[in-house]
Amino acid sequence: MARMTRELHRSARGPVLSDEDQWTLVFNTATGRFVVEHTWEYVDVSRGGRPDNGVRRMDLAEALADGVPTQAGDKLLELLKGIFEVDVRGRIGACPAPAHDATEV
Repeated sequence: MARMTRELHRSARGPVLSDEDQWTLVFNTATGRFVVEHTWEYVDVSRGGRPDNGVRRMDLAEALADGVPTQAGDKLLELLKGIFEVDVRGRIGACPAPAHDATEV
């Protein structure tokens, strides 16, 4: 699977320095699908130092509906809004301005 990724947020977790959670926006170029991946890795000191790690994948709607921490959600929204950025003439995207002024109806 060919993937393009953008980190959304990373946070420390637990008493061990390498303990962390990471949220990443992933675009699967083969399927054309976006997902948010939450990966975690930490040592559970309350269970005798047993490691715990995993990956959870969620679609964008699930991620924005409380599936990610605020910082990751804010970054995801910022990236999505950038895709639909409106230029000064009110047009969506980064398309060049037309050669003439068109009157909108």
